[in-house]
Amino acid sequence: MILNNNEGNICAQQSYVCGRGMGLVYNRIDDLIELLKDKKQLSFIAGNVMFERVKLTFDSHVSVLTDFFRKTIGYAHSTR
Repeated sequence: MILNNNEGNICAQQSYVCGRGMGLVYNRIDDLIELLKDKKQLSFIAGNVMFERVKLTFDSHVSVLTDFFRKTIGYAHSTR
């Protein structure tokens, strides 16, 4: 992922992506151009994305979401 540098601000997207080594952060377009020329760094990022890819799919969260909705529905029925 390519992100404009949000250092000094709270940015969940930048924290998540950069914390997992999956992004390029730039300050100026000239910086981004240089980052995009670094094939070794791009390969490293691609490897990290492939490692994290299962966690980035909806399917990996279905069981947790289903449990949450079942508990919520159960709670709603029990308070009637």
